Amino acid sequence: MGGITTDKIVGDADLRELATKVMREVVAAGNADLDSVHADARHRLDEAEIVERLFRLTDNMGPYRPSTMIDMVEGRPMEVIVPSFSIPCPPVHQMLLFALSKGHYS
Repeated sequence: MGGITTDKIVGDADLRELATKVMREVVAAGNADLDSVHADARHRLDEAEIVERLFRLTDNMGPYRPSTMIDMVEGRPMEVIVPSFSIPCPPVHQMLLFALSKGHYS
């Protein structure tokens, strides 16, 4: 099997902080994408609200494996699109290395 379920991410302070950073960067990328097409400002994503809502939902879901993690573990092609915005992209490699160092990935 392998990988790490979401209950372990939200239950570990270091992994939760890393997940928070990733969520913030994803929201920033979404807003940059909206800006690139001159979308109305009312469509912008509220970072704090999104992060809070996603953790509230995930905290109560119990353990599950996200589909991208399943794809990675099973050697399937990953759905990764890296936009060319002037913001940092999610630190996927940092997350993987951190999980490896914590023994959460096999």
